[in-house]
Amino acid sequence: METVNKKEEEIVVFNKFLFFLIKYIGTPIICVSLLLLEGAKRIEFKHYERLPLWEGNIIILPNHRSWWDVVIVPHIYFPWWFRELLRDLLDLGKELLITVYRVSRWIIDERVKIKIGNGANIFSPDVPITAADKRNLRYFPWLIGFIFRVNRKKHGGTPHERAASARFAQRVLKRNGRIIDFAEGGRLNRVGDEQKIFDIATRKPILRVLEPGFCELVSITGAKVLIVILTGTDKFLWRKVTIKIGEPLVFPVGTPSELIRDAIDRARINLYYE
Repeated sequence: METVNKKEEEIVVFNKFLFFLIKYIGTPIICVSLLLLEGAKRIEFKHYERLPLWEGNIIILPNHRSWWDVVIVPHIYFPWWFRELLRDLLDLGKELLITVYRVSRWIIDERVKIKIGNGANIFSPDVPITAADKRNLRYFPWLIGFIFRVNRKKHGGTPHERAASARFAQRVLKRNGRIIDFAEGGRLNRVGDEQKIFDIATRKPILRVLEPGFCELVSITGAKVLIVILTGTDKFLWRKVTIKIGEPLVFPVGTPSELIRDAIDRARINLYYE
């Protein structure tokens, strides 16, 4: 509890509690929907066997064509995070009691103000955490624990904010976690041709170039990079979606960012055409 002044108090609520609700109720609904679409041949996975199900310290690197990418990619590990259910039940019971107590105080005492926690006490090694633009995350504060803020330079982010995001990602990886980084920096149709990679035959854009900060993160952490290529998500309701999973890439700590970028770009292009 944090005292704001002598007359008002500010309490944190809906932190772990909301995380558990989304993790064990919300996400299964989404995943079952995706499985039904896969059964109806509207979604196709290729090379799912390449997914390192039981390993951590992984950066998942998808391309970005649509908002649907943000919904689909975090759930490629479903239902494996249910192995954490027994461990989470005790935390869930404690958090429920704490939440009921705090909300009760908020209801009966007009001096008490309530806010959503910053997610500092939330971590699940089996649930990938997605790096999201801070300006987009402002609409989804309740997704803390599944998403962490990245305020990019082009959107006014300061060096301090970008460094804080990088430190958070490093902590997750050091704890054997998984992060999802849409390191192209945005959707394919939102940039000029100078930031796109084109198909030589058709001259149509297929990918975006990577943001430099991603390669620096790989160099610092030595984390495995798992490339995921999605096609069709920009026309999700009208065409089939294909999700291709690449072979994990490993770079020794300290590998120059330029070498990492070249190797990953080649692997991304090759996976696109598989």
